Amino acid sequence: MMSDERRKWFIKPKGIILDPRTKLFLLFVMSFFVLGRAGGDNLKYYRFILCLIPFTLLFFMGEKIKACLWFALYISFLGIDIFLADDFEVVIQLFFKIVGDFIMGFIPFLICSKYAIKTTTVSEYAKAMRNMHVPAMIIVPTSVVFRLLPSAIEEIKAINHVMKMRGVSLSGMKRKKFLEYRFVPVASCTLRIGEELSISALTKAYGNGKRTSVSPVGFSFADIVVFIICIGAVVLWFMGIIKG
Repeated sequence: MMSDERRKWFIKPKGIILDPRTKLFLLFVMSFFVLGRAGGDNLKYYRFILCLIPFTLLFFMGEKIKACLWFALYISFLGIDIFLADDFEVVIQLFFKIVGDFIMGFIPFLICSKYAIKTTTVSEYAKAMRNMHVPAMIIVPTSVVFRLLPSAIEEIKAINHVMKMRGVSLSGMKRKKFLEYRFVPVASCTLRIGEELSISALTKAYGNGKRTSVSPVGFSFADIVVFIICIGAVVLWFMGIIKG
């Protein structure tokens, strides 16, 4: 019987559901242009359009309060970076630079990653990759990763709960054994789960023969919009390189 925590990860939530290929392309673009700041100041304002995508996806996933709070925080640091950064002292500018880069870069990418994991089943991912003629040697291990993350997170939460009950924490009497009693079980559980999922994938013959699937995989209007926005970032980046 699947626990509530694991069921929360595997049941597809309501909202804007993109094709797995669109999600992968979006993650690549977000990591390159938002997290990696490719394009520099040439894409400073277009980066804002890219960051609207993860906040919109989070909003329609049902987490409206989180989406609004993160977006408000993002807008605040963006406004400080554009209009007020030069008015502060050097130390304050450095502080807002470090925190602002984290808020405006890492948070949108993290939201995209969470959305991709929570809204993509293994069957949908495998079918999308097979439609792209991706080799099975890539599909099988990456499919295992999709199942590994939610299972590992559930195990980590269970271990943390048990350790708190036993008083093993950084502030408790047994803080010297914190690393041993927390990270060692987490590492061993992660390895065990990975091995079990790998055996399961091979037993189901993910890599042998032609497989059929009833998972609805295909491009919708939302996929087209996301692709156009992402391709626009790539085009502007190439134009900046040519002009430079």
